[in-house]
Amino acid sequence: MIQFAAILLLIVLGICSGVMLHVSAMNDQPSAAKQVSTEPESSPALYCVSPGDTLWAIAVQYGPDEISVKQYIRMIMEHNDLTSANLQVGQVIRLP
Repeated sequence: MIQFAAILLLIVLGICSGVMLHVSAMNDQPSAAKQVSTEPESSPALYCVSPGDTLWAIAVQYGPDEISVKQYIRMIMEHNDLTSANLQVGQVIRLP
């Protein structure tokens, strides 16, 4: 139990230090563990908002080249049910 808590704490600290983590399931079996990787994948990434972050800056840094920044911002907002572009430090958002 302590080992699980320590791993969970490391994941949360990693997320909230501005590190993007990609989580993908390994099969839909109940016993299958979740993979955590820092390499780009097609699954959504988690991003923890740091002081000074804006949706624009996040979209420029992490948005795909084939999508405009404005379109990617709209996608982030829809993906996270955001009604405004205001972000709070420590807020965790999912990047499509």
